[in-house]
Amino acid sequence: MENIESTPKRGRPAKTIEDTNKSNRRNDVALAVLTGVVGSGVAVDNKWELCRWCYEMADVFIEVGDE
Repeated sequence: MENIESTPKRGRPAKTIEDTNKSNRRNDVALAVLTGVVGSGVAVDNKWELCRWCYEMADVFIEVGDE
């Protein structure tokens, strides 16, 4: 079996990604918010505004979490 870290198809190993990267954390939280909204079954008229709202909510979650 090949070394996972040297396999070019797998890209960068997860352990080299910094856990403190706020951009990735923001994306993860926004995606979780979006998942909740879509799962609730509400009708979405404007996808662009929904995505903006999800990022606004992510920013609030991160800010409060850092307090």
